[in-house]
Amino acid sequence: MTLALDIATATDEQKRAEAIRRVVDEKTSVRATGAALGISKDKVHRWVTAHRTSVAAATVAA
Repeated sequence: MTLALDIATATDEQKRAEAIRRVVDEKTSVRATGAALGISKDKVHRWVTAHRTSVAAATVAA
């Protein structure tokens, strides 16, 4: 069960986690995710790219 994120009081880390979840798990667009979270699509893209890079690096290192 996923709890709703209160955008008005969410920290940057909470927004980052939610953005990654929406784009990676739910396949929501970067633009729609940014609009829903009240942040730029560019910031969402940077967060998701960094996440995917760290996952790939961890996979290669394992």
